[in-house]
Amino acid sequence: MRSVSLLLSSLPILPFAAGRGISLPARAPAKQDGKAAYASAMRRWGKRDVSSGLWVGNRLGEETLEAQSHENDAFFTVDIEVGTPGQTLPVILDTGSSDTWVYWAMTDFSDLPGDEKPAYYDPYQSSTARQITDAEWDVQYADGSVASGPVALETISLSNLTLTSATLELANTSSILANSTSGILGLARSLRTSVYPHDVPTIKERIAGAGAHFLNIDLRAGSGGSYSLGDLDDSVEGISWSEGGDEHWTVEVNVFYVEKGEGEGGQAVGNGSAAGFVGVVDTGTSLLFVPGLYVTAYWIGVPSARHDPVLDMWIFPCSGAESLPDVVLEIAGTGKGGAFEAVVPGAYLNFGSIEEGWVGGGVGGGGPAEEMCYGGLQSADGIGVDAVLGDVFIKSQFIVLGLEDGKVGLAKKDLEGDATP
Repeated sequence: MRSVSLLLSSLPILPFAAGRGISLPARAPAKQDGKAAYASAMRRWGKRDVSSGLWVGNRLGEETLEAQSHENDAFFTVDIEVGTPGQTLPVILDTGSSDTWVYWAMTDFSDLPGDEKPAYYDPYQSSTARQITDAEWDVQYADGSVASGPVALETISLSNLTLTSATLELANTSSILANSTSGILGLARSLRTSVYPHDVPTIKERIAGAGAHFLNIDLRAGSGGSYSLGDLDDSVEGISWSEGGDEHWTVEVNVFYVEKGEGEGGQAVGNGSAAGFVGVVDTGTSLLFVPGLYVTAYWIGVPSARHDPVLDMWIFPCSGAESLPDVVLEIAGTGKGGAFEAVVPGAYLNFGSIEEGWVGGGVGGGGPAEEMCYGGLQSADGIGVDAVLGDVFIKSQFIVLGLEDGKVGLAKKDLEGDATP
């Protein structure tokens, strides 16, 4: 990673003037369900343009952000404070992107369903809001959906950690999120933001510069869990470490196993050159995506499961949800933990029932006469990366991201008592 120093004095900065901003047409947000989660992953892993830069900030202690689960664990939000006085906004902490953006006073919410607006940021009510007058941001996904708008410098607080003059992107379009969220807090490993023409620091770099060595991730099925910033959680033992990749937080998966059942061991999928892939640890993706070879091998062992050509997803009869087999990803690692066996319980691979009135395609069992469920394990073929280890995977492990050295740590955790779909 190259180091670039950004001087605030070099930017054209002015206080916010009433009415400033661009008004873009909004699109209705997708319903948060299995189909929407799948489509969202297809979008987010499309090609996009980025830039570079680095800056550091203040110091901190140990800070915890409680996570809240939404829509059958389709996404998790944390509350942040933006501006002075602080305005509380629920945002998705996203380890797969670097743009930190929120809805604001100029966002057009007319296409959102219902009368209730999401919480949004009002820079005109903040004494610390400043606009970089010649800067814009623009994220475009593979399906053509976009988010864009002006750029501000603002105070952002994560629990008791306060970042002053942090880069905050303001969304004029509401095409990406539902009304239960206000934006995204991007904490990718080294991806740059989409802000142009200036090379601005990411929030991840600001947090690391404030003295946070690690991001500890402990998401929980059905109940939320938490993120903590600071040092390693000293209650976690046997952490296995991976180098972490380049732009993304990645791990190398050597073997993918399907558990046959208690006392029967497991079946390795793929041998020789077919075995092994790189997975991106991404809290902003709901499902677990791995190469299609492994996905097919898993679902053909589930009675009446099939790939539906209309949904372009693997689905299965909901009546078989309790008997879904576990999967095990053997991940390369160093340190006391060595190689790591990441178990994803079969119960987590049920992503909920398909909406009423659905009429499926293809052949085989199921169909509208039998309640069908979305599979939490889907094919990554064609999305631009080997695999995306989304929340289905993340809920099953304790994960540590090294904000300074870029490493990824994995450890076992007790899942007893966690909810299942």
